[in-house]
Amino acid sequence: LWVANPGANDVLVFRRGSTTPSETLEDSNQPNDVAVCHDGTAFVADSLNLGGVAVYPPGHTSPTRRLEAQQSDAGGLEFFVTCDAKGNIFATGMIGLSPFPATVGWRRARESGYYLLQPAAWSNGGIKATDAGTLLIPMYTEPSQPALVEFTEAGKPTGRAIHTVDLWGDIALNGNQSLVY
Repeated sequence: LWVANPGANDVLVFRRGSTTPSETLEDSNQPNDVAVCHDGTAFVADSLNLGGVAVYPPGHTSPTRRLEAQQSDAGGLEFFVTCDAKGNIFATGMIGLSPFPATVGWRRARESGYYLLQPAAWSNGGIKATDAGTLLIPMYTEPSQPALVEFTEAGKPTGRAIHTVDLWGDIALNGNQSLVY
């Protein structure tokens, strides 16, 4: 269990059944979300100071680098992060000189692979990559109805959505991705 702990500026790692963390990742930028990819690398969405996504390869308790969203010569504050099976990283948050909600991606977790997804997918809510190669993002649809919307990894709507009563903040999928929480 990996817990982004913004109150203490760290990420706590718990072994199954333990109430004491087995490891603590240092993060002074108010971690809001954490995603652990297939290779064991942890990506932490930071919503303060440097913003961006801190990268912790296996065995590291401090970030070795950061993924930065850049728009209009200004960085971003990432609130939520996810990774897909190919090692691509996606984050939602606020970016730009006049901050706006956005969804960004980094191909193969490389800064040089940065791109801004299409405006239809912009959000500052949670985000999860699926095994089907899509992204699930809670957001408002027209006319201002909350929903969990599915997009391609380029940000194009797939036409699938679950309409909800309230706007969801973050989401989680069970192991075989048959349930969303």
